Amino acid sequence: AEKNIDLSGNNTVNSTGILLDTSSSNTIINVTANYRQYGVRINGNSDFNNITNNTLTNATTYGIWLVEQGTNTNPDNTRLENNNVSFAASYGVYAEDPFNLTILGGEYTGTANGIAVTRPEGWATSLGGIIIKNVDLSGTHQYANTGVGLYLHASYSNVTNVTARYRQYGLQLYGGGS
Repeated sequence: AEKNIDLSGNNTVNSTGILLDTSSSNTIINVTANYRQYGVRINGNSDFNNITNNTLTNATTYGIWLVEQGTNTNPDNTRLENNNVSFAASYGVYAEDPFNLTILGGEYTGTANGIAVTRPEGWATSLGGIIIKNVDLSGTHQYANTGVGLYLHASYSNVTNVTARYRQYGLQLYGGGS
């Protein structure tokens, strides 16, 4: 388990604080990776990862990005808990085709958009096992009354105690099947 490390950058393009690439069963706790393009990037078959209590602010794209890299190579069984992804320029969390994704708590202040759980364009897979609980995805600062709080393109999801005030769209839901 990685703990108490500062990997902050200077908003350079193609910079990632933490990259898990086909790397499973990791626990990342109390890491700071501010001013990066991506605070944490989880690629392909990186399964059973726990990302907890990290500070990943001011990302120029996504605070946390779960990347689909082809058929059956999506990050599965990922747990994101109490991470600070404030002021991300695109999404605080952007998850492509995850299965059994759990997002609990966290700080999303000033993100252009809060959380997206989606699948690649044209894919017929059905996402499932998505749990999102106890998050405030409200629009603030320069993103007040713009963007999306929660974009969820999945079936079999459990969304509990989510707040998304001052957004153009608080919650966008789309079915998971084709």
